Amino acid sequence: MKGHSGTGEMKDDITQAVELTSTWLSTAVADVEALVPADVLAKCHGICFLNFIKAGFIFAGTLGTGFVLTKLDKGTKNEHWSAPSAITSGAFGIGIQVGAEMGHSVFTLNTEHAKKAFYSNGKLKIGTDLEVAAGPMGRRLETSNDVNEIFSTPICSYTFSDGAIIGASLEGNVILQNPEVNKAMYGKELTAEQLLSGAEDDAHVKHVILMELYQELDKAMAI
Repeated sequence: MKGHSGTGEMKDDITQAVELTSTWLSTAVADVEALVPADVLAKCHGICFLNFIKAGFIFAGTLGTGFVLTKLDKGTKNEHWSAPSAITSGAFGIGIQVGAEMGHSVFTLNTEHAKKAFYSNGKLKIGTDLEVAAGPMGRRLETSNDVNEIFSTPICSYTFSDGAIIGASLEGNVILQNPEVNKAMYGKELTAEQLLSGAEDDAHVKHVILMELYQELDKAMAI
């Protein structure tokens, strides 16, 4: 699974996140619905990018790697993104799926509780520990009622393949922190809480690719 942070290279997952996020800014996107609305990005407390592969025949499994970002000083003029913390995700079940499917999932963390759930070094089961709903699509939401309804759910999920929204769901997947990948990225041991709470707010400054991701996300929020 070269290119996934589970191999110790979070930079590869960040590069894929930059490529995906940049498509949300393009007016040339064939399917305008295949976008995370600017309102959702602007109001969320954090965001998770996950690259995954689903494969199997009788026994089907999903394996993914990625990272989480949170918003620091949210709602102030100093609001900014945290350093990323690496995660891995997986699920196993019985089902028929011939071949393999690769894709990208994005979770918006809509509440403070959802954000802080990723501080833990334990495991999170999507749909059980945190309620999840399919996220709305398009450049903007229709009304303020839409915003309120969406942000009553801790997580909105989006799954993409080749830039288009697909119907795959990662509900039931278990998400684990990946301290080894964090150490490989930052050159020292840092916990998810240190990174996502801003206690190590300068941990990321030397990584140019991260600056690109922050810029793409900020532009996507301002559409």
